[in-house]
Order: sequence, then structure tokens, then C-alpha cells
Amino acid sequence: MGYSDGISAGSFKLGADGRHIYFPFGVYGRGYVMDEERYNRVRRAIVSRMAAFLILCPLSVFYSVWGVWPLAGVFLIWDHFARKAAVKGCPVSEEKLSREEVLRNSSASYGRVWIWFMIAGSSLFVLASLFLLFRTDKILSGLSGLAFFGFCLFSGIRLLRAKHGQTAES
Repeated sequence: MGYSDGISAGSFKLGADGRHIYFPFGVYGRGYVMDEERYNRVRRAIVSRMAAFLILCPLSVFYSVWGVWPLAGVFLIWDHFARKAAVKGCPVSEEKLSREEVLRNSSASYGRVWIWFMIAGSSLFVLASLFLLFRTDKILSGLSGLAFFGFCLFSGIRLLRAKHGQTAES
């Protein structure tokens, strides 16, 4: 599976009856049962929105934070309504999504090379953010970069550990 599978995998699970259940707000919301066609359409939409977000975040670190943050706010509002629209008319599932399932599904979908790429890239951006924080006057950019890419690094390490646990159990 590829990178796009890993992005969307944490939002879905297979129900007891074998149907796809989408959790638009992750472990904090309810799940909605989807047919195969809608499942594929929603997965593609998730990947598209995530790609847009992943372009905005590095821009906010290395360019004007004040110029990009309002765009990020608009994006988050758009994303919220896009998630709600994706489940309109879908039956609600009684099943819940746990954090462990999100981690397991995501790590199973990402290849080991992608996870290592995420860790290496995040590490470089953490170092760049530290440089901005301590060697320039862009303190806010450094802090926001450190927070975002530190989170990405932490997530990558968790995915790698989960992936290693899967191969050890297999």
C-alpha cells in the first residue's frame, strides 16, 4: 500500500459485517457505514485535503506565519464541513474506533520506507525550526515549526514501533 492509503486508513475500519465504517472525527466521533463507491470517493477526498494541509504547514514555518495561519483557519473550517458532507445520508454505526485501531490501521497501510521518510523529513524540519528559533528573529515560526514537525516526528516513531510490532507478531 502507498502513502495515500496510510493517510486515510486511520479514519476507517471494517465493521463486524465487513462493511466500511468511516469516522470523520476519528475516535472523538461516531462512525458511518459506507458502500464501496462512497468509501473510495471519501478516501480520495481525505488524501486531497491532507495534501493541501501538508503544503500549508511548511509554508507557515518558512514564510509569513501571519499570512498562512488565516489560510489554515479557512482550511480547517472547509475540512470540517467536507467531513460532515461526506457522511450525509449514511447510516450511523454503533461501533467505536479506538486509538489502537487508528495506529494499527495506519501503520499497516504505510510502507516501512514511507515511515522512515516521515521520520527523516520531520527530523530535518525540527532542526530547521530550532535554527529559526535560536538563530533568527522568527521565534513564532520556530515555535510553530517545532510543534508541528515535532508532532510529525513523534507520530512517525509511533507508526514505526507499531509496524515493528506487526512484523514481530506475524
